[in-house]
Amino acid sequence: MVVFVEVKTLSTDSEADPEVHVNTPKMRQIEKTARAWLSSKREPDIACRFDVVSVVMPQSGEPKIRHFIEAFLPTRWCK
Repeated sequence: MVVFVEVKTLSTDSEADPEVHVNTPKMRQIEKTARAWLSSKREPDIACRFDVVSVVMPQSGEPKIRHFIEAFLPTRWCK
């Protein structure tokens, strides 16, 4: 299985969570890129999934990292 990961980072935790920036147009763009990459590897039917990693880097303290496994499903082509 190939896992495509979109990483979103914010430097403050006062804004919306970074993962909300992975909206429908962004998902379609990620799918299109994934499809092109898989085709270039001659593996268009390989199993894959789409994850999102959200990182908030506050001014002080530790970063907050969340991993959303299978954050969204492709329109139809990934197994």
